[in-house]
Amino acid sequence: MRLTAVTALTALSLSTAADAQVIAKLVMPGGSVGKEKMFELARPQSRANQGPVLTSPLLSKPRVCLVLGGGGTRGAAHVGVLRVLRDAGVPIDCIAGTSIGAIVGGLYLGGVPLDTLENQVRNNSVMRSFMNVPLKMRVFTTPIHLLPRLVGIRSLDGLYSGTKFRKYLEKQLPDPEQNIEDLKTPFCAVSLSLIDGQLHSFTRGNLVRAMQASSALPELRRPVVIDNNLYVDGGIFSNVPVEQARSVLGASFIIAVDIDERFNDVQIDHFKKLGSVGSRLVTLELVHNDWPELSKADIVIHPNVDGIGLISRKKSDSNAAFEAGIAATREALPSIVEALKARGVEVGSVLVSH
Repeated sequence: MRLTAVTALTALSLSTAADAQVIAKLVMPGGSVGKEKMFELARPQSRANQGPVLTSPLLSKPRVCLVLGGGGTRGAAHVGVLRVLRDAGVPIDCIAGTSIGAIVGGLYLGGVPLDTLENQVRNNSVMRSFMNVPLKMRVFTTPIHLLPRLVGIRSLDGLYSGTKFRKYLEKQLPDPEQNIEDLKTPFCAVSLSLIDGQLHSFTRGNLVRAMQASSALPELRRPVVIDNNLYVDGGIFSNVPVEQARSVLGASFIIAVDIDERFNDVQIDHFKKLGSVGSRLVTLELVHNDWPELSKADIVIHPNVDGIGLISRKKSDSNAAFEAGIAATREALPSIVEALKARGVEVGSVLVSH
């Protein structure tokens, strides 16, 4: 299976058959990048915007890292995961995230109280700010937004500028100018550079910009400019950044949260629905790409988010995802506690608490 890089990530945004039709009109045919080539491009990791690799060779206990994967509205599950881990006293020494995983992790470590974060995802405020105007309405008004190009005024490609989303993120944080390196707990946001084709792991610099860069879905959101580089959602190459957690943050025990849909057999009649083939291919692509990363984690939490659209603005969907995160983490908790105790980690005192 071969997909253009833009098509692959844009397809992540399909939440309904109607949205599939809209997106299909936005993506133009172009050169394709085979999966083998995509992984080949992804292997060289830029050290730009990164501090020194964080390791702790003198510590007797492992460095516990929570890795939060991408998945749009399903990311409400991450808050449910955080809720259970915190209440159980599972220590979190660092967090790595891609896309919505970077947003949830960044807001949490940036000082947003967990109760506030829960309220935000239950109301689906994050996705409503991410796409402040419904997708179909934005597409219908595209000709108006293109008028400046007729007089030579050009902006970066994308239906949404990201300005209102940036303001939303800044409003949530106690310090909107917060830098990643000043956080009490190490954090890494993973993004993909359109300039050099490499993954970049942000462990320093402005927190809001890093969260924006990690979640800029091609075609939907304009790329984010940082230090003369152009960044988009890191989910094409690293949707669940386990490798970055180890190589960049020095993690030695990883709890990864996968919010992809489960891959189950379906009936042939399922593919008579408009957009069903594209949706199935996206699920296949995510499962295939995420498995190598997930296999490197010590614990994988996989909330049941089946049927929840990636860009759904429905509160019912975000609430369902949150509850799925709660349920899956409670189920995994005995295994987490047992594995940590076997490694000499005290469970009951939390390093990150709001």
